[in-house]
Amino acid sequence: MTQGHVSGYSVEVLLKGNWGKAGFLPFNHYFSQKVLGLKPFLGDRQEARIRIRQEGGAAAHIDSVSIEGKVPRLVSGLSESNVYRKLAKRDFDVVDAYQRTIELIFDLKGVQERTVNLVERVEPHEISKVPF
Repeated sequence: MTQGHVSGYSVEVLLKGNWGKAGFLPFNHYFSQKVLGLKPFLGDRQEARIRIRQEGGAAAHIDSVSIEGKVPRLVSGLSESNVYRKLAKRDFDVVDAYQRTIELIFDLKGVQERTVNLVERVEPHEISKVPF
């Protein structure tokens, strides 16, 4: 469910066998970076299992995702080849996230702040006909 008319991504964390909402990050049709602190949810765990789900909008793309510079160890819910390379850095080599639920597992050894960094975009259902 979207939050009003805002499009973006819901971020959830697996805790004691259940998914709990960690936050919502609004995105528009321009690629941008957003961060979400997960320390209250992860504590001192050595592994994070998070789920990213598009809410609202139309076409959606993820350019990169990391926790304090660490890329995911495992990714499920995406069918692109080279998904790990595509998510590793901000380079506009994106994965299709439209109407997908993506699960990611991160190793957190040595990670203190536990902040997830996402570079993504979500297009509106109607794209403006006015250029720039």
